[in-house]
Amino acid sequence: MQRTILIDGDIVAYQHATQVETPVNWGDDLWTLHADAKEAKARLVNWIKWLKDITKGTSVEIFLSDSNNFRKTQVDSSYKSNRADKRKPVILSELLQWMREELGAKSVDNLEADDAIGIAATKKRKGECVMASIDKDFATIPGLHFNWNTDIGVFDVEPEDADYNFYLQCLTGDATDGYAGCPGIGPKRASKILEDAEDYWSAILAAYEKAGFGEDYALSQARLARILRSTDYNHKKKEVILWTPN
Repeated sequence: MQRTILIDGDIVAYQHATQVETPVNWGDDLWTLHADAKEAKARLVNWIKWLKDITKGTSVEIFLSDSNNFRKTQVDSSYKSNRADKRKPVILSELLQWMREELGAKSVDNLEADDAIGIAATKKRKGECVMASIDKDFATIPGLHFNWNTDIGVFDVEPEDADYNFYLQCLTGDATDGYAGCPGIGPKRASKILEDAEDYWSAILAAYEKAGFGEDYALSQARLARILRSTDYNHKKKEVILWTPN
């Protein structure tokens, strides 16, 4: 069977751009950062060869986030605003452009890389692709996965586990992405809430209401947490279908 590796290019580019940064001391308290883009590109090409080998992939597709983001325009304008002042690696823009031109990396309008991967993966039959990322949020997408920061190899997330992980994220939020979830609820408490629930969404609403927040706020947190699947996207109109509880 042909197997396509769907790569989270945002993370790959950031990591490889960071790896080649070297501080240079020019004396008299003057420091700069040096980065060799040629070295980063060579490393990335070799890394992709390694990735295909270890995941038994026959081809790769690299996805990058679009400059526009539906979560900001349709859900919460403050999404990821906590990253605005964070320094980016010196050669990141150069590396991203090279990935587009030489490696065929692509973006989908208004989507982040993980959304584009989630949609692509859930359109395919199981086994036809592997999602490659170190982002823990990918556990909300059913299918085969590979995290190159671990040594567990390719692993499978069943649909029921993916759904559970999504609902868990609705409660815990994600500080990295700048949305809080339900105040005061961490992973252990969230697990307990879902463990005792007959209906996940009803239990989530009850937790938010107890914390002083209504359904609209809970729904906005869920929509921020939702990595899109094929059913969350109108392929004809190329529009996001915002998640709604069943």
